[in-house]
Amino acid sequence: MRILRENIVFMDTSHIDNLNASDEATRLDAIRVLGEQRDAQVVDVLLPLLDDESPAIRRETILALRRLNDERAFPAMIRTLADTDNSVRRRTSAWIMSMGHEPRLVAPLIDVLTDVNSRLPAREFAAMALGNIGDPTAVEALADVLLTAPDELKRRITHSLSMMPDPRAIPALSHMLTNEDIPTRKIAAKTLRKIGTPEAIAALESMGDAES
Repeated sequence: MRILRENIVFMDTSHIDNLNASDEATRLDAIRVLGEQRDAQVVDVLLPLLDDESPAIRRETILALRRLNDERAFPAMIRTLADTDNSVRRRTSAWIMSMGHEPRLVAPLIDVLTDVNSRLPAREFAAMALGNIGDPTAVEALADVLLTAPDELKRRITHSLSMMPDPRAIPALSHMLTNEDIPTRKIAAKTLRKIGTPEAIAALESMGDAES
């Protein structure tokens, strides 16, 4: 993969040239320096390195893009939750957790959650992160996936929905009242009581309040 420096202006491009060096140490140092310079021009230069064959290069690229904090990179960075290397996945997870209640992460996290071809642990982490962020724009996506998700993901999504009780999730949560997994049923019931609308209460009553 050859990294080009076209359209890069008003900055020293020697480090960009070094991204194409034959030895990994030089490439890693170039990525580090570019991240530390915090020049948004290099985002497009760094993004292809998230697909580099070297896990070390991918890890350092995530760190550099994290320093740049440019939302153009967020979708590609979040997709590395499904990376084949565990250390890369951990670095991505740590970055997402450090962002706190960051609404710019919601859309790319939803993309990972709804991608049925993505690794299950990546989808689980996306669901957890969406719950922690607490942005109500994620409720419908979480509720939609809940109905057809694998059992492990259903529990995680149900827990995330409990963190932002919303009437839009009532049909999906009601469906979880008959789930074979007891913790999932209990969380769904608690969330429906938090929502507290007549529809939510009716769902609980029809199942004899699944939490008990």
